[in-house]
Amino acid sequence: MYERFRDSLVNPTRIVNFRKDKVILVILYVFLFATLLSTRTTIEMATFDGISPNAREYIKSEMTVIGDTCSIDDAVMTCDTAIREELYVDGFIHYYIDSYSSINPDMYENGYNIIFHKENISLVYNGTLVDAVTFKIADLPDTLHNLDFALQTTDPDQFYTQLFNGIDEFLMSQKVIFAPLIIIVEIVSNFILFMIFVLISSWFMNMRFKPIKYRDIFVMTAYAGTALYLILIFDSLFSLSFFLIVILILIAFRQNNALSRELFRRLQKNQQPPNDSSDE
Repeated sequence: MYERFRDSLVNPTRIVNFRKDKVILVILYVFLFATLLSTRTTIEMATFDGISPNAREYIKSEMTVIGDTCSIDDAVMTCDTAIREELYVDGFIHYYIDSYSSINPDMYENGYNIIFHKENISLVYNGTLVDAVTFKIADLPDTLHNLDFALQTTDPDQFYTQLFNGIDEFLMSQKVIFAPLIIIVEIVSNFILFMIFVLISSWFMNMRFKPIKYRDIFVMTAYAGTALYLILIFDSLFSLSFFLIVILILIAFRQNNALSRELFRRLQKNQQPPNDSSDE
């Protein structure tokens, strides 16, 4: 495996020598780099100890001020009047307070909606109530069983400190579940990204070198992409400058061009007719 890694970076013309490698070996080779690309995510999950200060400030600035209308008392959401208020939006997830007698799923048609309703926390996805995801506010940490939204205006420091401490406590209690899941999703996503790149690149190269089997092209393209894999890995770890990334990508494509020239040279050599010599 080391020889394939070395030659793909130093002498890409020698990748041709590995064209008959087993496909499963090549897939494992790509999977290794997909795993390395998730290193930063793995480190972040391993060292995660709660919402960062910057994230806290952002949430505070974006969170809707409910005021003294609603509060959570003994793990039950109560409001003075019937309201349906969007509390916060996190990407494609919307958080709502709903104090009506029952949840009307038709009112929540945009993506994922987390609804705080009476003693429950429910999920509505595109207008459909997902009963299997519903759980109790009482299942949250004790810190969140009593929360007065009036403090958003009268004493915001106390309100948000209590809120974020409760969220951090909940996230840390669930870390053993969501951290491995996030890492696995990251690795699989990276692997799919690499494989799509290899498959498409192999198809284009196969159109150019039709006499060569697609399988062999696939193997060589997977190895030839090593430089690009490394660029993405180092960029994810160190956030490389755009200018440096462009230079490195050009170098990576130069490696692929070297492989293409070697394939062309070998095809030309095989297509040359042998010299006929006749005895006089």
